[in-house]
Amino acid sequence: MQAAANYIANRCFKEALNVLNSMAASERNARWYYYSGLANAGVGNNIIARDHADRAVAMEPSNMEYRQLKQQLEFGGNWYQNMGESYGRPYSGSSGYCLSFLLLNLLCNCCCFRPF
Repeated sequence: MQAAANYIANRCFKEALNVLNSMAASERNARWYYYSGLANAGVGNNIIARDHADRAVAMEPSNMEYRQLKQQLEFGGNWYQNMGESYGRPYSGSSGYCLSFLLLNLLCNCCCFRPF
């Protein structure tokens, strides 16, 4: 199992999958499913990655590391943007102050400073 963890840490996901798949089914615990989820996500097998992350969380629901992987795989890149919106970043959505000031500036330049 440590070999798979080392391969994943070095972003050698195919090798990690080879090590993980060589393990007997009776040895597959929550950590195995977590590593398999990471490795499968690394090679682009997103459906298998989510299934294995779900299984790891089901086996150890209190493990935050497993839950974070599951959440990241479920929400993908939107997770980070959504987290930013919950903290009230004005530039994370289209209703931000910067956009309002930009539009106001354009309006003023077109209407107020236009030569007749």
